[in-house]
Amino acid sequence: MLRAGPRLVVLAGCLLVGAFVLADGVPVERSAAQSSRHEVLVTVVDEDGKPVEGLRVVAEVHGGGPGEYEQQVTGAGGALSLWLVEGEYGLNVHSNRYSDCTVHGPENAEGVWRAVIAVEGSGSSQIRIVLARKRPLDGVFSVPCHFDVPYYRVQGTILGPGDEPLEGISVLPFGPPLEGPRPAAVTAPDGSYAVEVPDGSYWLQVFVTIEGTRCVLGFAGWDGAYSYGYTGFKRRIDIQDAGVSGLTVRLPGTPEDLCRRVEGRVSDSSGEPLEGVQFHANGRGRLLGRNISVLSDEQGAFAFYGPDGTYEINVFTTAGSECTVRGMEQPRRGSTTALSVAGADLGGIGLVVSGDESDARQEIMCLRPPEVVTTNLLPGWNLVGWTEAEADIAAIFEAIPQLESAHAWDAGTQAFTEASRSGAGIAGALSTLQPGTGLWLYLGGTEPVEWTRQNLVETALVQLEEGWNLVGWSGRVGASPEDILGSLGQALGGVATWEAATEEFLLYVPGSPANGHTPQRINRGDGLWLHTSKARQWLQPGGFEPPIEYHPDVALETRAPFPDAVDSVLAYFAYRFGLFVPSVEVYVGDDIGRCGFYALPTIVLSEGCVHAMAHEYVHAIQAHVAGGGGTAPTWLTEGMAERWEGQYDDYIGHRTYSERQENYTRPFARRTETPLARMEGYNEVSYTVANLAVDWLVQLTGESSLLEYYRQRFSHGTWQEAFENAFGMGVDDFYTSFAAHRAEVAAPFPTVTGIVFDEQGQPWQGVTVHVRAVESSAEWKATTGADGRFEAKAPADAYQVVLMTEQCVMGWYVGEQGFSESRDDAKVLSVETGDIDDLILRPPNNCARIEGTIVGPDGEPMEGLQLQGIPADGGGFWSFRTNESGRFDTVVTVGVYRVRLLANRCPLDWTPNARGMSPLDGFYRRLSIQPAGVTGLTLTLSSLPSDLCRRLEGSAVGSDGQPIAGLQVNLTEKNGGGFFATRSGDDGSFSFSVRDGSYAFSVASDRSNTCRAGGLAPSRRGSDDFTVAGEDVVGIRIVVSGQPPERPGWTYCTLAE
Repeated sequence: MLRAGPRLVVLAGCLLVGAFVLADGVPVERSAAQSSRHEVLVTVVDEDGKPVEGLRVVAEVHGGGPGEYEQQVTGAGGALSLWLVEGEYGLNVHSNRYSDCTVHGPENAEGVWRAVIAVEGSGSSQIRIVLARKRPLDGVFSVPCHFDVPYYRVQGTILGPGDEPLEGISVLPFGPPLEGPRPAAVTAPDGSYAVEVPDGSYWLQVFVTIEGTRCVLGFAGWDGAYSYGYTGFKRRIDIQDAGVSGLTVRLPGTPEDLCRRVEGRVSDSSGEPLEGVQFHANGRGRLLGRNISVLSDEQGAFAFYGPDGTYEINVFTTAGSECTVRGMEQPRRGSTTALSVAGADLGGIGLVVSGDESDARQEIMCLRPPEVVTTNLLPGWNLVGWTEAEADIAAIFEAIPQLESAHAWDAGTQAFTEASRSGAGIAGALSTLQPGTGLWLYLGGTEPVEWTRQNLVETALVQLEEGWNLVGWSGRVGASPEDILGSLGQALGGVATWEAATEEFLLYVPGSPANGHTPQRINRGDGLWLHTSKARQWLQPGGFEPPIEYHPDVALETRAPFPDAVDSVLAYFAYRFGLFVPSVEVYVGDDIGRCGFYALPTIVLSEGCVHAMAHEYVHAIQAHVAGGGGTAPTWLTEGMAERWEGQYDDYIGHRTYSERQENYTRPFARRTETPLARMEGYNEVSYTVANLAVDWLVQLTGESSLLEYYRQRFSHGTWQEAFENAFGMGVDDFYTSFAAHRAEVAAPFPTVTGIVFDEQGQPWQGVTVHVRAVESSAEWKATTGADGRFEAKAPADAYQVVLMTEQCVMGWYVGEQGFSESRDDAKVLSVETGDIDDLILRPPNNCARIEGTIVGPDGEPMEGLQLQGIPADGGGFWSFRTNESGRFDTVVTVGVYRVRLLANRCPLDWTPNARGMSPLDGFYRRLSIQPAGVTGLTLTLSSLPSDLCRRLEGSAVGSDGQPIAGLQVNLTEKNGGGFFATRSGDDGSFSFSVRDGSYAFSVASDRSNTCRAGGLAPSRRGSDDFTVAGEDVVGIRIVVSGQPPERPGWTYCTLAE
């Protein structure tokens, strides 16, 4: 049987035949091997209905499931047969003429775009493929086929920085479900554009073409939100079976301002130009996702256009195996080349391809020339470091003709090994120079010598043994002994350096006072003695500092913790596993839609997610050890990252690994019963189940087997083969073993299932079903799919069910009687004894849309303002923020509300454009939301928040002066009746944003009954109120002391004198 996959939709007109089938008069005979396969009879025609002959049609296995790749070429009448085993297949055609491929035949009840067919059993089916030329193709492309589905128009305007319309700008939609080549729209003289897309979720790529190459100006998301790269999006453009109009995109500059010309030349090691080398510039940081590709001409020249930012360079060629960049200043230490474009065109880039040639083109990362270090050597004894790659001892004697002898220290035996120059060559037991080794060098002669050599970043990672170690310093330039102490902590017993000019040791002992014989500065290339109390791998501080790039909107105070967190993570994994990733980069975005992800070689983090660094760095390690990405099933990839992230948190004292497992991993793993075998891709993976699986794998095979798997991955044809070789068991055997283990430690919770219907009896998609515990109010939830069904996992307990969509509370389930606005009426469901299946829920349609824009006094869009609705007559509380275009759009419960507008909880003055929003007390206005909704609202501020709101900042401490974390600090407005509350941070800090007025502090503390607030002037003599008038108030100090209160409550703060 043939079905339109992945859903089970039966093909209309399915033909079952016996020994042969006639397709357009062409007999097809089955071989013995084909008798167990399903025959898909394909007819290919162009848009005029004419058969297309000589076209390659490909069936590729879809979704990582079962199946076998199959391809055939159309013959007479445009016909061919695909003989397929059971599985799901995506259909593609290979063509240099047709850019669009539509599949007809299978019933497509789900309305999916991508042509994926599901094959079951033997027999025969028919499909018809219609090809069209919707855009010119430059070469042969693999064109993904799609089903015949409706298309919807996305239209809007492209404007320049001064709101001037821009003509001739190309607009290209991309994102799921679209794949493959597709036509772009070009803006008209008034800046308008229109593109057609199927139902889906999209970004718009905005670009111009210069000299035949594409210069991407940026990307646009929902409501025209602009970003330089993929990482700046807050929301895509959701089609949802409807068109989108009025999508205005404002570019930060004109094409002339945004497009820089970058040019250079590719040559071989002898300087001869290389033609036809494919040059790639891959955007990094804010340009992540901008991948530019051009070919070198007969002179080896290449050129591309792109915006300011950072690019990584690589080439595809058969001419060699290594690529080095010349003629560029390198802004940082490391292995990969960061091509920086800033404010002007960039030229003079030289790429030199060398090494072994190959028959097939290979991707080569272009590396910067290694950093060099120069050490001044004096006659006599010198203490230095070997900062190059492993080499024969003869290398150093050749580099330094005056060298008479070299001594290295064997930390394992705590003894020297030596090599010396003799008439017959080099004699002695020291035969090999290891990276990072410290050396005593004895030079003859009477003159100093300058010794220059490569300083590889990898030499910053050294193995320390218990006792004395002699190592080379490849860390931070001009480091102090305190830098080393901060890295090694209590394990460090002492540091000694050598002053060759005076022939004396300089000694540093932690805790001892400095004197004239204490080392002050350690330079790269120096040697030093370290005494440590235990063996460990040591990444020297500053030896490798990955570049960290920030989105311009990330505040300086938000950036502060990232460098230390990056250093800490790299040092931990170097210490634990003896490795680091020299190519890794870090980008911090203001809002990337998730906490973090890894896009080789960049770790991308959201500004509030410094804690995600460890998890994403594990992915960098996996790719580095394996030599590439996409190397493992998702459960292994993410489970290993979860495990090592948790162990890092334990190491830094954040939370023990056992606490994490008990309070997070196991409870969340119980929320799904999906077997591990279905977590080989991201569609159904549970990170917590994956964590448990990797824990079990380590328990069975050891921690080292994880990295061993990645080392072996590409020496085997499949990940399953590598798995069996690294872990000593087959994948299926492990799945069986883990299933039994999982049943013991994290058996799935009972299930609450059902279906939600609307008032017309149709399945209701997108409704969130909240299963809320009666006593604890712990909540478990699920969202209905296209069939209206939901499945929520919840531990044994008594529950009530409430339904919501966006911010609309649809009601509490009361049983057969339906729904109620009050939780008191809700039916109590018990899952003490097992699952609750097939609840039929028919909530009322009491939801309506509220949509509009908030602008400043001059009409400028206001981002991040909070619109808040408090029920006055029916409805439910709601609160949301405006996007970067000042817009809001959500669904709330029908009712009458008291509405106010806030900036960081500071109430604002505003005027609506809608009648009926009458003023109420204070800063509130009345808003009635009826079933038809309220759209087209424009709320105009009377003044900007910066003109109205003042910042109050301070810290909370105990009587001993130590900061108090988590203290509830309250602020009460004495005249207007406003009340504000917050909790102090880990460092005791707190802040408020308020209007001018008179205020008083209080705290909610169960530890002290006395509170004094310092750094404030009383409003009047003897008062504990203070006045905020026209400026911020900082440096407030709240001190809580005394005995615990008799009963919990607020303690009012008196003002300190």
